[in-house]
Amino acid sequence: MVNAKLRPDLVPVEYFAENDTIRMRGIDYTNCKEFFKMVLEFNGKTYTFSGWNSDTGNCYFKVGAAVVARRRR
Repeated sequence: MVNAKLRPDLVPVEYFAENDTIRMRGIDYTNCKEFFKMVLEFNGKTYTFSGWNSDTGNCYFKVGAAVVARRRR
């Protein structure tokens, strides 16, 4: 296990270099849905939610475009 930075917290993840994917294990749907709109940062790259496997309880993230939106005042 390695850590990916979830702003501002750290969460345990597994990294798969062959397809540049991050996996969180043992996550139920209630916990996984909290990550749907979140962005993980790992090794200088941003990862966005790509899916959840209900059979294994795994939540997956792939390299994705993350945009920081600012409110207009």
